[in-house]
Amino acid sequence: MMRTIAGLALVLLFAAPALATDFAVKAGDARGHLSVRLRSDGCFDVALRLADVGAFTGVASGTLAGLEGTLRSEAGLVGAVAGVRAREGRVALAVDPAAGRCQGALVVDGESLPFEGARPASAPAGAAYEGWLPWEKQETVWRAASATPYATLPAIGGRGVGGSVWDTLQALRLPLLERTFSTASDVRPARTKIFHPFGSVARVVYEPVGDHPYTGLFASGAPGIARLSLATDEKSFIPGIALKLFVQGRPSVNVHAIPSFDAQEGRDFFLRAPTNVIPEPSALPIKLFARLASRIADPLRRSVGHLAAVDLAGATVREPVAPGQVHFRPAQVRFPAGGRDDFRTQLATIPEGTVIYAVHAVTKEGEVHVGNVRTTSRFVASDWGDRVLHFLHAR
Repeated sequence: MMRTIAGLALVLLFAAPALATDFAVKAGDARGHLSVRLRSDGCFDVALRLADVGAFTGVASGTLAGLEGTLRSEAGLVGAVAGVRAREGRVALAVDPAAGRCQGALVVDGESLPFEGARPASAPAGAAYEGWLPWEKQETVWRAASATPYATLPAIGGRGVGGSVWDTLQALRLPLLERTFSTASDVRPARTKIFHPFGSVARVVYEPVGDHPYTGLFASGAPGIARLSLATDEKSFIPGIALKLFVQGRPSVNVHAIPSFDAQEGRDFFLRAPTNVIPEPSALPIKLFARLASRIADPLRRSVGHLAAVDLAGATVREPVAPGQVHFRPAQVRFPAGGRDDFRTQLATIPEGTVIYAVHAVTKEGEVHVGNVRTTSRFVASDWGDRVLHFLHAR
């Protein structure tokens, strides 16, 4: 049965972390604070504090566009002695991840108190950012990546390995390569990617499919960002996907996959299926580089176990179950093998809502379809997406 994150009616595995999305709110002249936290059962913990009104906590259910629940205030021992009684109220609120705003109303003692608020501004990095809801983090990264698309696409092959002598030499610096495996952030200081220097970025959602044994994000799904790119240039034409999935209260979970280190025949970006377990390369220079890179991590194998170890709410899975290998099978998109258009121009034609890859797990019995990568925006090529957006590499 299809299991998606639509409607947030999720059955996740264990308790969510304590971090929450915070808003500074006001209700008339009263100011205060609202916190919304995704729970392990798909509902939300809500805490609303308003000056001269009180602090109310409880659980709300529904979607971010419409949450409703019962909140209660606690008098506490001091309040009880002073004659203050506990109160109960109903809350209805909506959270707009794209705008970083909220609005709603608290009905208590027969009086309705409308409120509105905004999330404090933050760059897509740091403890405050990591505490946001997954959809808010996705929107923040997407806005940065899509805000200033290239006016003119830079020529592929102008930088990166093979395109620049400096970048090619940088590929031999192991400390620089180590950063890609140790920097757990969605952004980095602007610099050229040594491999996959040019690509296009889209907002996506990972949708679980079918009844399979895999845990964590394989079961819960998550909003994300996908970057499709070429490993070096158009002459070798080695497509790849970097997939970033956002979770509550933790750094994003990232996956990288390419079909092979060997060039393909034709220029259809979706001709072959990227995978996390890459065949042995045939070219001697790539073999030598793979041997060098193996001092940091196995360049032919990228674990996907971390996807099974955490769910959308940021909860750690006690007994994670993950496939050893997955294939990103091209789904609803193909391009002419003999086409001459820039692959970024072709990607920009993909409609929002397209399943670009069907994710298949490799088992002893064969392949099992376990999920889809579906676009929720158009693809955009930008300098921010090429040089600032960061995907942590799994060892």
